[in-house]
Amino acid sequence: MKSVLSAPASTARGGPLWLIRHNFWLKMSSCLIAVFLWLYVQYDTAELHVSTHSFKMTLPDPPADLVITSQKTFDINLKATGPRDLTPAEIDKLSATVDLSSVKIGRNRCIVEFTPPPGLGSGWQWELSRNVIWVDIDKVKMAVKDIVLETRGLTKPYLVYTGATLQPLKTEIRGAGAKVESVKSVRASLDLSTAEPGNFYIVKLEPLNAQGKPVADVICDPSEVAVRPALIPAPTQKYLVVTPTWKGQLALGHRLADVQIKPNQVAVTGRSEVLARLVSIETEPLNLDGLKESAILKTTLKIPPGVKVESSPLVQVSLRIEPTASRGD
Repeated sequence: MKSVLSAPASTARGGPLWLIRHNFWLKMSSCLIAVFLWLYVQYDTAELHVSTHSFKMTLPDPPADLVITSQKTFDINLKATGPRDLTPAEIDKLSATVDLSSVKIGRNRCIVEFTPPPGLGSGWQWELSRNVIWVDIDKVKMAVKDIVLETRGLTKPYLVYTGATLQPLKTEIRGAGAKVESVKSVRASLDLSTAEPGNFYIVKLEPLNAQGKPVADVICDPSEVAVRPALIPAPTQKYLVVTPTWKGQLALGHRLADVQIKPNQVAVTGRSEVLARLVSIETEPLNLDGLKESAILKTTLKIPPGVKVESSPLVQVSLRIEPTASRGD
């Protein structure tokens, strides 16, 4: 009877030698690599989100002795590609700029520099509609100009404007040489319709050319002026035209051909704001009822509240009454 010898443990199925002979670790490594590649491909082929956005780019100031003479604000379009859409907060933070620290007088080619919003680094692509802009630079020129006050509107009825004081009287203007040379005056405009006695008003200054048009890109220093208008009460005496009023009707077939009033104007006094609203003063109604012939009537003035008539309130009104022409005439 044959005896059966058992194999050593190291070479038995599942033992170390068996595993080595059958490439277990190589097969395990291949599986792990395959899983890693699958995950990588899945991530790399994930759906990308593409969106376009627009924002404005304003150029920074150049060195102190230089000034920009060309366009200062640009519309920038941006194409964003990434794993998701940008949030509203991220869109608000989109910005670009250029470096003007080394620009020279004349036309300069400047590179537009875009900085992604915080936290959006790898996995995102950014494409600007323009990567280069041209910026014109000139040397700053300065000049000192007198400030000219211009008034608009009408004072309140009870006030009279007699002039104004300014502080300061001069301003320094600054800008590109050609533009500074085109400035012929600097205007401060005061609205008299809102002015009150004793008040100061802060008014913005405007550089103007020879045609009186504002000159853009010229800076005034100071840019505002304090204006104190001189306002005094309007006169408390005034002459008003006497205007007759009527009641009743003339006799049938007659007309009022002429009216003479004596006096035809009177002097009145009162508060300036009351007098400012008056241009005439009426009489008490004159009765024309049934009149056929010319007549001299007497009446009195209808005096408004707050007003005093300096002369007699009696008024004499001469009426010339004529027959109307008949149809047969």
